[in-house]
Amino acid sequence: MNCSSGAPPSPNPSPPAPAARPSPIIADHRRSFPDRHPLAPILGDLTELRLSAHCRVIGSGFDFSRFITARRLFFGEGTITLNDDSGDCVLRIDPAHAHALWVLPVQVDGECRTTVRVYDTLGSLNLEFSVPGGQFVAPWQRYCAEACS
Repeated sequence: MNCSSGAPPSPNPSPPAPAARPSPIIADHRRSFPDRHPLAPILGDLTELRLSAHCRVIGSGFDFSRFITARRLFFGEGTITLNDDSGDCVLRIDPAHAHALWVLPVQVDGECRTTVRVYDTLGSLNLEFSVPGGQFVAPWQRYCAEACS
């Protein structure tokens, strides 16, 4: 897992340097223990504190965003899943593909937001979510640092 903390030098930083595609052993390990991924405690905070997050999913040929409010965090079948009040899935992440994370403060229309950017093994941004305020930057960076140590 590559983790990055601290404010980037520009508002649109380059993604973390891509690493070689992880071996099947690493991918299997990440899927076997999704609760150990640094996204797990970050998403746990979203559910426990009932934070509404602006979530953006990016892929080849699409870019989709919406606000999500997760009420339950579930680890199963090698994934990290967020469900809403009705039990519907609002976000499912394969930890084998969530290779690098950046947690940083981002200014949007004069408002500071704690932003998490998730990159795949090729260095492509696949997921970005943010919550109002900058108070989660330091604790969420610590989650990453702990996972990388």
